[in-house]
Amino acid sequence: MIKFITLTIMIVFCISSANLSGQSIKIYFNDYSKYPLITTGFRLFDSQGNEIRDIEKNDILITENVSQDKKFVSRQIVDFVIPSPTQTCFSAVMVVDISESMNETLPGGARKIDVAKDVLKDWANNIDPKRTETAITAFCGDALANPFNPKEPIRTFTTDKDSLLYAIYSLQDLYNGTNYNAAFLHKRYDSNVRKYSGLYYCDPKIAQCKPVLVFLTDGNHLEEYGGPIKSQEIFDLIEQYNVSVYVIKIGDDELSKENQDFLSNLTLHGKNVTDITPNYWFNVTNPQELKNIYHEILNEAGTYGEPAPCLVTWKTDCEGGNAIINFPNQGVSENMSFQITPNVKPNLLIPASVIDFSNIEWNQTELREITITAKNADVVIDGIEFTEDLNGSDRIQIDWGLAGPPPISLEQNSPYKIGIQYTAKDENPTSAKIKINSTACNDNTITVIATPVADVEELTGINVGNFAIIPNPADDVFEMILPQSFKGKLQVGIFDLMGNEIKNHSFNNAKSRVSFDATNLVTGYYLVFCKTENVIKIIPLVINH
Repeated sequence: MIKFITLTIMIVFCISSANLSGQSIKIYFNDYSKYPLITTGFRLFDSQGNEIRDIEKNDILITENVSQDKKFVSRQIVDFVIPSPTQTCFSAVMVVDISESMNETLPGGARKIDVAKDVLKDWANNIDPKRTETAITAFCGDALANPFNPKEPIRTFTTDKDSLLYAIYSLQDLYNGTNYNAAFLHKRYDSNVRKYSGLYYCDPKIAQCKPVLVFLTDGNHLEEYGGPIKSQEIFDLIEQYNVSVYVIKIGDDELSKENQDFLSNLTLHGKNVTDITPNYWFNVTNPQELKNIYHEILNEAGTYGEPAPCLVTWKTDCEGGNAIINFPNQGVSENMSFQITPNVKPNLLIPASVIDFSNIEWNQTELREITITAKNADVVIDGIEFTEDLNGSDRIQIDWGLAGPPPISLEQNSPYKIGIQYTAKDENPTSAKIKINSTACNDNTITVIATPVADVEELTGINVGNFAIIPNPADDVFEMILPQSFKGKLQVGIFDLMGNEIKNHSFNNAKSRVSFDATNLVTGYYLVFCKTENVIKIIPLVINH
């Protein structure tokens, strides 16, 4: 007992010491573009704020919460990389003018806004998501961009290229004149809403790395929309947030001296003292020149900032989304949540979710061929299981096609044919749900219902417990056939395939034939539950109006 108490005290002390150590982890991103592999960018710091890079793959544990009951499972670490000290990371803020004049054309006939969108797409496709996060915001006279209006182009920081491209495609609506204050300080000058402006994203509480702001406009600031340029406030925030600023003026409209001086002075902030190259370009009219400028900015910004984060790559599954990165030797861990978009997860497309074998002769076998397709990624099929089974496992077999029995590897977007085979062994119906077990993330369940041929003449005098429905498929009316000798209580319930009861009937003295009105049943598949004092029967029913 004393040993147990001593051990407990030691454990509590160790935990307390770890919590008080002051060590910390900063998570930069979770890249799931190569799902099921997740790459997490992080930096580990000691209690004095110094980064710890003397770590190895075996020093890291990744666990994920895979269920609502907080069950955590360990994940396999596939790779671990510590970038060289010369590699840095930066937070890019792309600020785009969407005033009405951006609808004008450049020499050659291209609209300014279309050229701007093209260079932003090029930027998104060329960034290294392990070193660069990007935010996109837009401005005009009234600074209309906000996250609640899908027509307004805005994208908070992300490393997801698809998300960036979607935001760029949203750069469509053009509004009134140009307002520099809206670009840097606040989105609506009359209500002073500061969120989603360029410098809002440069705040160290929001930007993960060194902030780099790229400002694109085509004309002069108009005081009628934003009042005088609040240059001092803008310069103060740039200094406070340590922002490096780049300015591009597209088109050949002449800038006033005040506007040109302001934009030139913007670019003096955040520059290395040894850097004598200008960070501004005026009167750019050639689309290729503009694209080259953005490439130059991307290359130069890649030399700024703090060291790039360490990279740990681990394998998740369909239930991933909430993980913990843990360093047991350092006594420190950090939670991380991420949302895996549906277009990344592998799915198995099965067009025929319900397969019907109707009126099959006894001792006869029929085959239904279906085509399955792997979507978003390759899928491996491991086998099947019967999740619901009324005579199914005795009568249903799977023909796995050319690849033979599982495991079967399906290439993305390559159709593959399998067969569902049913044998009518007796008069009893079949209802089964077959789940295809695979690496796909969607539900891959096939419902099979089968009804052997019902010979009404042979039903006279059969034992209690044998039932049939005619016709099946039925239209507006169907009958349940009972033994002629049957007399007594009968309960009938009609259910859909989701288990919802649609109708129920009770008969105190049922006869050999019971008629049912099906006009209110929609076309589809049902299960009819028949209960007597001695037996319960389940009969598949097809309604086809």
